[in-house]
Amino acid sequence: MYARPNRRPTQRKSEPRRFPAPVGGWISNRSLATPNDGATPGAAILDNFFPRATGVILRRGTRRYATVGSGERPTTSLFSYNTGAVRKLFATTDEAIYDVTAVTFPYDAAIVDEEDNVIVTENGDFFGWSSVGPSVMGGFTGGNWIVVQFSTTGGIYLIGVNGQDTGFIYDGSDFWPNLPGGLWSLPYDGQVTPFVEGDTVTGSTSSAAGVIWRVEAGRLILRDVEYPPETWTIEYVGGSAAFHVESTLRGQVSSASARIASITPGTTTWTLPYDGGTVDFTPAQIVTGTTSGASGEVVSVAGTTASGTLTIKTLSGTFQDNETITGSGGGAAVVNGKASDPILAGTLTLEGLIGDFIAGEPLRDGSGGAANAVGAQTFVSGGSFVDGETITGSMGGEAVTAGTAESVAPGVTFPDGLTSADMSYVWPYKNRLWFLQKDSLNAWYMDQVDAIGGGATMFPLSGVMGRGGALMFGQGWSLETSAEGGLSEQCVFVSEEGEAAVYQGSYPGEAATWTKVGVYRIGRPLGNRSFIKGGGDIAVATSVGLVPLSKAIELDVTSLNVATVSYRIQDAWNDATLLRSAAGWQAELWPEQKMAVIAPPTTQDAPNPVLFISNTETGAWTRFTGWRVTCMEVFEGKLYYGGPDGRVMLANVGGDDEGAPYTGVVLPLYDDFDNPGALKISTAGRAVVRGTNHIYGQLNFQSDYLLTVPTAPPPSITSGPANIWGSAIWGQSVWGGGLADVVTTDWVSLGGTGYACSLAYQVTSGDVQPLDVEVVRLEMLYSAAEQVS
Repeated sequence: MYARPNRRPTQRKSEPRRFPAPVGGWISNRSLATPNDGATPGAAILDNFFPRATGVILRRGTRRYATVGSGERPTTSLFSYNTGAVRKLFATTDEAIYDVTAVTFPYDAAIVDEEDNVIVTENGDFFGWSSVGPSVMGGFTGGNWIVVQFSTTGGIYLIGVNGQDTGFIYDGSDFWPNLPGGLWSLPYDGQVTPFVEGDTVTGSTSSAAGVIWRVEAGRLILRDVEYPPETWTIEYVGGSAAFHVESTLRGQVSSASARIASITPGTTTWTLPYDGGTVDFTPAQIVTGTTSGASGEVVSVAGTTASGTLTIKTLSGTFQDNETITGSGGGAAVVNGKASDPILAGTLTLEGLIGDFIAGEPLRDGSGGAANAVGAQTFVSGGSFVDGETITGSMGGEAVTAGTAESVAPGVTFPDGLTSADMSYVWPYKNRLWFLQKDSLNAWYMDQVDAIGGGATMFPLSGVMGRGGALMFGQGWSLETSAEGGLSEQCVFVSEEGEAAVYQGSYPGEAATWTKVGVYRIGRPLGNRSFIKGGGDIAVATSVGLVPLSKAIELDVTSLNVATVSYRIQDAWNDATLLRSAAGWQAELWPEQKMAVIAPPTTQDAPNPVLFISNTETGAWTRFTGWRVTCMEVFEGKLYYGGPDGRVMLANVGGDDEGAPYTGVVLPLYDDFDNPGALKISTAGRAVVRGTNHIYGQLNFQSDYLLTVPTAPPPSITSGPANIWGSAIWGQSVWGGGLADVVTTDWVSLGGTGYACSLAYQVTSGDVQPLDVEVVRLEMLYSAAEQVS
């Protein structure tokens, strides 16, 4: 008989495995079989942790900063004004604009009784407070404001448009509507009857008129101001040739000039020499030629009874030489020659006066007219309102001006009945404002540089954008010049169909420099606020990813996917464009925290809010959850975002989300430990983390590419006042500061088997004080089962 030796089974030896912190960020497009093949460690899930060079750090919470409006409408836009000592932050709903620079109360509140009923007075007033004061501008129907700060020699302004309402101009102290012709201030006193808004006032002397936009103490703010042309009159005599309307009158001594608007003829006269006189002629006599029958009325007599010259008017017929002439009052003489050519006189009405005419100087016009000025010109009417004139309103208001009208806010005048309400986007390029006309392929540029008011000229792109649609946004795009014709100082027009037309040069009116660089496909942009600018480049959130324009000009749209900034999360990006709408995305660059923040909208198919956030230094991505973002603005180094119900939130502060806990999740990419056929059996693990306190996180074994993690742990307890939001000086208590205080390395038991393995680390923050926990690495002990042969 043969006997097989009885071998005792050997004990499996546990092996360690380390998962370094996924500083490469969230990755959704790497091969599952070789996830870390020569690449920076990444994560299959990275929620509410931000990847840095040293590890991944838990984000901080969010706090209600202000509530705008009635608290029932979403906050639609945030924008700021920054110049010198004046720094302002504004928030909007679709109805109004609010100043939220300094807010005392984050919430509106009303005092109630013990039964929770609001206490009101007999007039309907209630006791309580509002988070912010009254709106600084209202009466709107849309809230998608595009706002640019624009500096001119006359001041620094905010220019805003939304494609639905009259745009605005903010001058650092007041908001004004962007109206054709602008707004004008007219001081007044001596009021007889009050004025009302909407009334049309007219100057009694100037004939200037305007519509009252607002009545203030001692002044009217006028819109639609119309100034009749300024007119003057000048009398002339001794004319040898007729003047002509529309010709230019010039003084031969003064060099003054003006356009002849109309002519009022005076008395035309002739001179008639005589001799052989026997009886004096006197003015008003009718002198008649005894032979010719010619006649005329004597105006004046120069000379003696015997000889001289008659000046006559209303000449009829032709006097003959040497015929006897007699006067109706007894005058008698003989014609000595013939009557002169007509001598013209009259009054000219002038416009566009330059200089001043002087009495007696010869006057000439460009059509041969000639005469002499009786005196200087006399102002009649027209032009701006004048000091001291009576102004009356069509609804009964009356007062006296106490000065002249002065511009308050210039406005842009678009032709063909268009106004700023028809403009959906505004941006500066080479110190000139550009606008996009809504629902069209027309762009408009200001006729003048360094100007926020005046005329605008259309630049059509319908023949350039081959895929049609409408223009969505435009920007100035600056890259270093690499060679002649290289990219530098470009003007980019982006359509909703995903075409980017690039031009270089000053502006279309300067044909010698304005040229088209090209038209490029970039994918459909996801909104007119879905791009970020940095390092001279523009990255646009599109249907194919976050596309840098610098890559779009080099690659076909079919090849852009691998060149996008979002390539590492491309699968997640594609899902978001399908489930969360391909419009209404928001993008903001937060330089102070080295973040590029992309906020897709929430929809019925994707109701849970998420943010896609990239580290601008490393390109690593993460996902923040729980922040419902409708708009964003970085102001004084802090990120503010708008939300539903009039919320204005302050991001990355404190340790909870407006009182609610949030959980950070780190799930490194799955790894088969270079032994894909062996079943791994987990035994223990630990998370090496550092923070200001001992961290009580949760570690679980995950296997075989599962992307569902266990239920989140309860909030980790914090202690100490080190970084409590609001208790420290901004800039001293900073995100990530003091992380080296406590390192947590607790081992925990694990269970589970799988061929590809990972560890899910979760930590929940739910206190006023932030956790500021940073994951350094995750470790596990496992044993591998023998492979079946």
